[in-house]
Amino acid sequence: MRVLRTISLAVALTVTATAAAAQPIGLKFQSGRPSPAVTGYGYYVGPFSGTVTSNPTLPTINLFCVDILNSITWGFQWTANVTSLALTSIPNTRQGTAALNSYRQAAWLTTKYATTNINQWAGIQAAVWNLLNPGSPNGGAAEAYWLNQANTFQSSSGWNSYNWGQFYVLTPVNAAGLVKGGGTQEFITTSPFVTPEPGTLILLATGLVGVIGIVAVRSIRA
Repeated sequence: MRVLRTISLAVALTVTATAAAAQPIGLKFQSGRPSPAVTGYGYYVGPFSGTVTSNPTLPTINLFCVDILNSITWGFQWTANVTSLALTSIPNTRQGTAALNSYRQAAWLTTKYATTNINQWAGIQAAVWNLLNPGSPNGGAAEAYWLNQANTFQSSSGWNSYNWGQFYVLTPVNAAGLVKGGGTQEFITTSPFVTPEPGTLILLATGLVGVIGIVAVRSIRA
């Protein structure tokens, strides 16, 4: 009986872990233009900000747009799926698992905003947009430079050891698999969330099950 209870608990923990990891979150886009307000190709470029309305205790998060085919308005609120780029399967994003490396390249490029002059932000943003939506907009030589930088990094030894777990894709809940439509734009953020990653939770559940299993066996032998 104790062994059966242990097995049931193992299943419950694993199911709970997966369900908790898949929970969407509420988001609110900033209420005014970004600061600094940098533009390129007729759009604001660079980092935006927002709040997690489903958990007001969290600090303001950075939002990097990876989606030029959809839109958003100041102060807009929506519900989004949270997808870690440490995963190898990302079906809840607009572009899906086939675009995993493009999302990762885009995420890596977002780190360049903090280390470059704002005069380069338009080129970085154009490269980010073109990784997921080629040809929109045409960023010319500046875009080509940053796309080359991203491709070079992907070919380097640092690509596989890079900390992709620091990046999350925020996708409207009804937009998975939809390149256009289904809600607002898609963003990448580097801020942590209370939503655990599936791998972490499953490992935790497995570890707990192992401990419980040992206790159960010892109890039977006693």
